[in-house]
Amino acid sequence: MRVMTGMLFGNAVIGSMVVIFFPMYLGEAVSAIHLAFMAVNVIFLQILTIVLGAFAFRSWFRFYSIGTLLAFLVLTIFGVFVAPHIVSGPPQSGLQERVMGYGYLLWQAMLSIVLFSNKTNQD
Repeated sequence: MRVMTGMLFGNAVIGSMVVIFFPMYLGEAVSAIHLAFMAVNVIFLQILTIVLGAFAFRSWFRFYSIGTLLAFLVLTIFGVFVAPHIVSGPPQSGLQERVMGYGYLLWQAMLSIVLFSNKTNQD
């Protein structure tokens, strides 16, 4: 749980650094440094945090975490292999990126519900 907490904190720090120091603007190419930070953020912090969350809890949250990981896998395959071949690719790949981002935020909200439920059950 402590490792997962540290990873959540690291995700927030890296995400904030990218937005503040390496912002993206519409119509602008993605910089290599922005891409590198976001890859580290998604692969090493978001996905590994979800994996740790799946192992940490044996309730419905484990299945929810596995479902989120499977959705990330499908959306990543879509983003890498399918979206570039669609004539209007950028809107679909942008949608894929947003669904993954909001999916992770929803996972964090579910984690907070599970943690709050466990805390109230212990009191």
